[in-house]
Amino acid sequence: MEGEDPGQSSTQGLGAQWPSWMDDMMTELSQQMESVLQPTHCMVSDISRRLTALEQKVTDMDVGWKKEVAALKEVLKGVAIVFKRMEVTESQTVEEKWKNKVNERFEHEEKRRADFGHPISLNRL
Repeated sequence: MEGEDPGQSSTQGLGAQWPSWMDDMMTELSQQMESVLQPTHCMVSDISRRLTALEQKVTDMDVGWKKEVAALKEVLKGVAIVFKRMEVTESQTVEEKWKNKVNERFEHEEKRRADFGHPISLNRL
């Protein structure tokens, strides 16, 4: 035992104590574990790749939706501006019609007063 590595001698001692059927069982167990782990590893790798692809698709869709929302906001701003202009134009038209009616009423009233001999003139809008 002189000159031998102490770790090596102890391993040899344990190995010598194991029966050969135990070595066969350990080899068979290792092979069975490998046969289970290999497909599991492949399945997990495939799932990981699919999840990565799905994450990328979701990211791309998110970017696409954000662009769509921004485009719709611009369209809606344009529509709002058009409606606001229509509202202002309509308001001006209503105001003009009202002024015309008031002026017509003043003219009618002035004519009536003139017919009755009242010289007072009413101010027009």
